[in-house]
Amino acid sequence: MEKSVRTLRVGSLLRRELGKLIQEKLRDPRVQTAVITDVDMSKDLSVAIVYTHSGEQFPNEEVCERLNRASGYLRKCLATRSHLRALPNLVFRADNSLEQGARMDALLDHADQTHDSDPQTANKTAKTAKPAIGSDE
Repeated sequence: MEKSVRTLRVGSLLRRELGKLIQEKLRDPRVQTAVITDVDMSKDLSVAIVYTHSGEQFPNEEVCERLNRASGYLRKCLATRSHLRALPNLVFRADNSLEQGARMDALLDHADQTHDSDPQTANKTAKTAKPAIGSDE
């Protein structure tokens, strides 16, 4: 689904302002480690799903739970900082894409090592490989 320019702009504004607010206004050290990675806006701009990553110190789910508890306060602070007519409801979710990416890299590395260490597989692959386009073979 394609996003409108308006939803992208509002999402970008919320991402920037929420990042500042979390650092400046919230005193919980667990929450201050959170980094806003993305904001998805609903079409009618009534809901903002805010994706966060908290690093290695604290579990992402715990940090998101605390941010969801503070969402009313953050919305109130956003009202004074932004010039939006209506502020969306904030829903914080853990962004696990970094862990998923690292897991995929590890799986690919493992597959490469397994493939390279098995000479029979390497010989079969070399024999069945198609010649490149434009080659004389």
